[in-house]
Amino acid sequence: MKPDDPEYLDEIQATAPIYETRPHEITISVVSSAPLTIEFLFTEHSKDFNVARRSPSAEWMIKYLESFYRLGTNRPDGFSK
Repeated sequence: MKPDDPEYLDEIQATAPIYETRPHEITISVVSSAPLTIEFLFTEHSKDFNVARRSPSAEWMIKYLESFYRLGTNRPDGFSK
């Protein structure tokens, strides 16, 4: 099939999602200080993605939502002491 064949295009449009959210764990590390080099590592775990729903798993979403508490207080448990 050619990529401009109408049958091929119809098949791609019928199976491709409009968008797909993929959960990632992002690790930021300083690799070098001279010159300053920062590494961003994006890790995607299969258990964090629900293939049938094409969205993050419920467990990943819970962890994601809980991260906002930690951001708001800058404490590991997310609450002010």
